[in-house]
Amino acid sequence: MPGHIVREAMAMGCAVIRSKTPGWHEMADYADVIEIGDAEALRRRIEDAVRNDFYPDRTKRAQEAVRLKFTKEVMCEKTVNVYRKIMEK
Repeated sequence: MPGHIVREAMAMGCAVIRSKTPGWHEMADYADVIEIGDAEALRRRIEDAVRNDFYPDRTKRAQEAVRLKFTKEVMCEKTVNVYRKIMEK
């Protein structure tokens, strides 16, 4: 799931289950992360999410994280900082 789709889901208060595609580590506190192609893990995580009412505590934290950490301004600043570090070398 591309990062922007994950952020949209988090902003909407949806439970997020994602694979270990680029950027997953930044959202590991707010989403269930599974190995790429692990259909059984996906099935288990979906069942668990439904049983636990889509993790209300996690989805609230995710909404707050989107508001504070994953805005386009913050993401642009992080990108510029990476470029600055590269240019310093």
